[in-house]
Amino acid sequence: MADAGTEILTDGFHLIIDALKLNDITTIYNVPGIPITDLGRYMQAEGMRVLSFRHEQNAGYAAAIAGFLTKKPGVCMTVSAPGFLNGLTALAHATTNCF
Repeated sequence: MADAGTEILTDGFHLIIDALKLNDITTIYNVPGIPITDLGRYMQAEGMRVLSFRHEQNAGYAAAIAGFLTKKPGVCMTVSAPGFLNGLTALAHATTNCF
């Protein structure tokens, strides 16, 4: 147990990265945007591949196909609101086709 003066602090970005690494996820598909720009940089610094697209639907399809081919979860990262809604079509497609 760590002493009160030697606690290790972390943030949500690093918790996400740690969770992805624990599940052997090394590639992320996204459309960069202000809320997730730093997360993308941190992922790259940790050795993860961050592939950027111009539309969330394309990123979602790429993640779905990667998941189908590798038999590991494909991860699509979007910004909130319109970005999330743009990615829902690809999510529905992947879910319907059992990707």
